[in-house]
Amino acid sequence: MAEDRTIINSDPPIHTDGTATNSPNLPPVTDNIPSNAVSLPLITAKDYTDDAEFSGMYQYLFDGTLSGNAKKDKPILLMEDKYIIDDDDLLYRVDTPRQKNLAQLKPTTKRLCVPLKFRHDMIGYVHNNCGHYAAQSLFHTLAARYFWKSMFADAVEYCRT
Repeated sequence: MAEDRTIINSDPPIHTDGTATNSPNLPPVTDNIPSNAVSLPLITAKDYTDDAEFSGMYQYLFDGTLSGNAKKDKPILLMEDKYIIDDDDLLYRVDTPRQKNLAQLKPTTKRLCVPLKFRHDMIGYVHNNCGHYAAQSLFHTLAARYFWKSMFADAVEYCRT
């Protein structure tokens, strides 16, 4: 079970020390908590090993272990260059432009892979705190920083319900 971490009007914390990723000089996000703060669980390395979508890739990148099932292992071996485990032991998808001329316009992006059990909370947080986006805007906002395969369908379903 992931520990709870309270956050205040910012992206959910992803580092295990609780500090904001874009401002290392800020105190942990649990200081001076207002009454309207949102609580999201902290993503840990164990969450990836238990996740159906990312467990195979995480295990392979972490210690080189494959399942032995050729049908499950083939996509992992084909896509391994698109994923990394960063210093915080979290899984990220790295996207690079396919064409040289696009590399100057669109830099390489690193997006946090979100395990299944955090997706609904992540979508709800972005939808409610970033302007009640419609499905396409919600998807584009999420896709700028996060990754999972069914993100667009999940955003459409969230907005529909």
